[in-house]
Amino acid sequence: MTVTKFDTRPTLNEVSLRQASLWRADGDLRGEHITCTVGQIWITQKNDLNDYVLKPGKIFWVTRPGTVVVQALTDGQFNFSRVIARNQTGRN
Repeated sequence: MTVTKFDTRPTLNEVSLRQASLWRADGDLRGEHITCTVGQIWITQKNDLNDYVLKPGKIFWVTRPGTVVVQALTDGQFNFSRVIARNQTGRN
């Protein structure tokens, strides 16, 4: 019998932005999240009519595939968490 396991370990990227600076990520990021840790950030995602403003401690979950853009409304910092699944196939 072949058993397939997925090792899912979150990768946490800390990003610092000066006021008015932009950060973007492309691809299907659904399920990833952005946590504001310092300052105030604005977030938009492709095909979403809403914009989101986060203050420290607030979390934004990416719900749509496509580009996500973050802009610092003040000097700020946020964590971008990605879960990377690695396929580990073995015999049982």
